[in-house]
Amino acid sequence: MKCHCFIQACLSGVIEIDKKIPFLKKLYPNSEIEKKTMIGMDKEFVIVKDIVDDAKLISLDNVDCDLKLHIDFYSTALLGYSFLDVQFEIEEEVANKIHSANLLIKSKMLFNGEEQSVSNIIATILWPYFESEKVTEIMTAEKFMKLNKLDYEAMSEEILDKVGIKFFYSGESITGGMGAAPGSILIEDYENKIAVDKWVDIGAYENQMFHHEVNKRTFILKEKVLYKEFYKVLIELQMWERFLTYSSNSCYSWLGRISNKVASIRKNINSKHENKFYWQELKRNIEIIDLNFLEFHTAIVKECIEISGFPDTMDLEFSKKFIELSKKKNQQAKESLFRYLDEIKYAIRNLSTPGHTNDEHLLQAESEITNERILLLSFLAMSIPMLGAIFSPDFTWTTKFISATILFSLPIIYLLIRRIQKSLAYKRNIKEELGRQYKSMFSSIEKDKKRMKLLESMDDLPEDLRNSILELDRKGLESSEKRLRKLEKYK
Repeated sequence: MKCHCFIQACLSGVIEIDKKIPFLKKLYPNSEIEKKTMIGMDKEFVIVKDIVDDAKLISLDNVDCDLKLHIDFYSTALLGYSFLDVQFEIEEEVANKIHSANLLIKSKMLFNGEEQSVSNIIATILWPYFESEKVTEIMTAEKFMKLNKLDYEAMSEEILDKVGIKFFYSGESITGGMGAAPGSILIEDYENKIAVDKWVDIGAYENQMFHHEVNKRTFILKEKVLYKEFYKVLIELQMWERFLTYSSNSCYSWLGRISNKVASIRKNINSKHENKFYWQELKRNIEIIDLNFLEFHTAIVKECIEISGFPDTMDLEFSKKFIELSKKKNQQAKESLFRYLDEIKYAIRNLSTPGHTNDEHLLQAESEITNERILLLSFLAMSIPMLGAIFSPDFTWTTKFISATILFSLPIIYLLIRRIQKSLAYKRNIKEELGRQYKSMFSSIEKDKKRMKLLESMDDLPEDLRNSILELDRKGLESSEKRLRKLEKYK
């Protein structure tokens, strides 16, 4: 019996799969690569068959074995949704207890001549498609390290051009993150070797397809003629689930980014709006945040509309109970996601309110400047008698010259003093804002370090996968620390 184990990955963005095909040809030169729409689905997938030819499963759930691994790769555009179909032969006694945790955590494989956990397939095969190292290299380039002039739009365009990924924003910046998760397990049992006493029949007709009564992500297919449709349904269901989960996680990140701005806004309000540079930048940033969220929101909602209750089928019919449970699960996930989206819209709308209040303060300040200029004109008017000294024949030319110099120097001196005051205040405000950014980034880095220490202590996670994740985290940390060093003098 053939067993299919699916491992999924996503990122916060859209992949142009046509740009990725040349990269895949270099990555897997001996594999068959094609781009096609799967039957019954409106999404194009790039598909790579048999991406490795020397991989073997050497232990399954801590039991030694010697099984050839066949691995196929699939990827589509939105969220860069990708998955591996890991295939191997399985005996009937193993079928009743196999699940993703046992396979990924408690199993080992031989890959590239090296023994490693099956879970490390995520870091060695699945993630390289996203070219995270090249993305990090672009994001940490010196030209994108300018203080207060970080051009995320240019950065995004360069990543798209060189890597083929259009990342969504989180707040006003690019996240560039990615995640992975186990998917379903499908067992092809066309000879009816597996007893179904621990399995739930999910077909409209008896003895066609089942899922395990405990491990509900593990399925059995009994009729080979139904394979293509069942495979398509399974992919679509797990894709929907992953899409909704990852989108909700992205929303959580959005709320975190917005929340981080509240303290600095409150601080600047308490300081009587003195930092004009901060308020100028905040207004611009909120406009950018709003547009960035609109882009994210539009893409997500469009996809959610297409997530109907249950995938369309032709020859394959599922039981009413299984369909209803799937619909209910998807509907709950969609409702949760839409609540998240509504909360972000509410947060952005309220985030802009202090900016409007600051505009009123600016209007008041401009009124005060006007009053100052009127006062200057009044002073000049009081200096009119000096004109008499200039034109009177009773005064010497020296006196006339001094009077004219004083008269005409007054407005110039005033304007110069005002300009110097503004310049010094602006520079001081910039320093204060960069100091705030330093504190915020320092705090974020410390949180990342704590999270990495927690990850290091997770002994249940296979060491090779843990090290691979930590290596990715370290590269991201290096990027943050590089920018932090540029802000060091403002701390």
